[in-house]
Amino acid sequence: MQRASDYKDYYQIAKTYTQKLMNLKDRELPSDYRQVFLNQSKFISPVNADVLFEVPFALGNGDVGWNIGITVQGGATATHDYGSGNNYMSIPPSYYYSFDTADVRRDVTCAYYQVNTSYVEEFVSGGISNIAQGKWSRYFLEKGQGASSAKGTGINWPMLRYADVLLMFAEAENEIKGQTTAAQEAFKRVRQRF
Repeated sequence: MQRASDYKDYYQIAKTYTQKLMNLKDRELPSDYRQVFLNQSKFISPVNADVLFEVPFALGNGDVGWNIGITVQGGATATHDYGSGNNYMSIPPSYYYSFDTADVRRDVTCAYYQVNTSYVEEFVSGGISNIAQGKWSRYFLEKGQGASSAKGTGINWPMLRYADVLLMFAEAENEIKGQTTAAQEAFKRVRQRF
């Protein structure tokens, strides 16, 4: 594979527009990484938040927290009102192990547990090959949608976060000018959160 000769033109476009947003409306990244996704599951939209653009789903629609998220066992025998959701998109063990063990993002991103019908968190069956996307779950909703409910949580799908903008800027700056202080600082802002 070869890069086209004009590849740096595209990096310049990315740098121009990410820098424009950073200058126009810079924002603090939340210090609690998990809260970004809990807010989504609880339908909380803070002003000037990390999530910049998301695909909206009305209640009764969408797969986030149903087959993209932590497994919740529901149904007629459930003692909770959160319904059912399954992990259809397992995270590979290699991704799980790529995190430093002290990196709190690992346990937010990778859920090695499920919620059973008794509303208890338990280690997931299937072991290391069945790690769920831990950012979302119908279990995180403020109010359950009914013991026999499934699908359609109404949780939006984030397409672009401010953290993505900072990382795109850092990559573009690095490709155009090398390891500048600006590129390093943008990268550090994302990595320094807990």
